[in-house]
Amino acid sequence: MLDENVLSILNDIADSIKETGLDPYEQLYGYATTGNELYITRHRGARDLILKMNVFDIVEYLEYKNSI
Repeated sequence: MLDENVLSILNDIADSIKETGLDPYEQLYGYATTGNELYITRHRGARDLILKMNVFDIVEYLEYKNSI
């Protein structure tokens, strides 16, 4: 289960991506599978935040969002 702080940060990143008109889950998946930070927007500091995240937490977040 994801830590509440990690979940909050990933939700903020997803919201930032969504605000730029992109699908946040596709972008997070692209980042998680390639490590290419260009999948994540700089909007609202999302790219800086994602670089501090553990890829396993991102994958767990995507699985969690897919299950609800």
